[in-house]
Amino acid sequence: MQVEQVITYLELTSLEELVPGEPAEGVTFEEVAWDNDFLRALHDRVGAVCRWSSVEWSPTIWREHVSKPTMRHWIIRIEEQPAGLLSVVARDHGETEIDMFGLVPEYIGKGHGGHVLTCAAKLAWETRSSDGASVQKIVLHTSSFDHPNALPNYKRRGFRVIATETKMREIRERDGRLPETQQIHARAGYYPDMFERDGPFFYPK
Repeated sequence: MQVEQVITYLELTSLEELVPGEPAEGVTFEEVAWDNDFLRALHDRVGAVCRWSSVEWSPTIWREHVSKPTMRHWIIRIEEQPAGLLSVVARDHGETEIDMFGLVPEYIGKGHGGHVLTCAAKLAWETRSSDGASVQKIVLHTSSFDHPNALPNYKRRGFRVIATETKMREIRERDGRLPETQQIHARAGYYPDMFERDGPFFYPK
């Protein structure tokens, strides 16, 4: 099934331009190695709802992407519970990219988003570019498949839109099967209730 997707690219060119969100208690960021078990599981929970193509990546492709020495990863915890993830890529010429970022569905709409993004932007700004230069800007992109609050949240925090792209995306229709990576996670027992059974990718067994 072909569906239109709008991708919006944004940047933050000074930490002074960051507009902090309303503080939220109990939010912490735990930096982890690329092979932390929760990282892929949280990615798939966030990404399945937002139709991230990376949800379909094989374990090999996932490993090749997240194990790059220029990447850093954090698990976002709310009241000590795993609630989301942040992955940042250090690029050249003072540019740092927020590569993967989001909260799992049950923590969305609870007033955490502004504060979580504020913390994520600060951590990204502390990640020097791959050539050792100090950070001059943070870049990221969001999609029309993401939560409708995502783009307004970025704008409220001071991120500016620099480009948009519209393309057609092939979306797999329901066929009663989990993609390979979700089958692996289900068998591994990550979070017994973690899979959104009526979401865009997760289906009843």
